Amino acid sequence: GQCRVCCGWTRKIVLGLCTAFAGSEPSPNALVQPVEVFKNMPRVILIVDDEPLILELTADMADELGCVVLTAHNAHEALAKLASDPSISLLLTDVHMPGMTGYELADIVRKRWPDLQVVMMSGQDLGRRGYRLVRKPFSAPQLERALNET
Repeated sequence: GQCRVCCGWTRKIVLGLCTAFAGSEPSPNALVQPVEVFKNMPRVILIVDDEPLILELTADMADELGCVVLTAHNAHEALAKLASDPSISLLLTDVHMPGMTGYELADIVRKRWPDLQVVMMSGQDLGRRGYRLVRKPFSAPQLERALNET
C-alpha cells in the first residue's frame, strides 16, 4: 500500500495487478498481492525547500518511492512540523534557504531529535559538514539511494 498525508488527512491506496487481457473477465487468480512499498525507505519524511517547484517535484519523487511526504517552505515551518509530528523519520532539506540555512536547521534537528536522519540537497554545496548530500538536479534513483543510505 501507499500512503500520503496532506492537509491533515491520510488516504491509503492498495492496487492489485491484473494479468488478464483487456476485455476479458479477470479470474480471482489474476490479482496478485500488493508488494510492500516501504522496503528500506523511511516511512515519513519532511522535505524542506524554499523553491516551490523544486519542493513539489522532490515531494512527488519521494511519494513515488513509497514515502509518506510532508513539506515545508522554510526552516522555521520545518521545526514546527517536526515538533508536532513524532512520526517523521527523515529530514530532506535544501542547503541554501533564506532566514535559516539547511545546515543551521540540521544542527538544531540533531540536538533536539538525535535519532532523526538528515539528508541535505544542493546544486552548489560540496557536502563537507558531516551530513549526507544529494546533488541537484537528481533523479528518482539518486534520491532513493540517498534516502536508503542514511
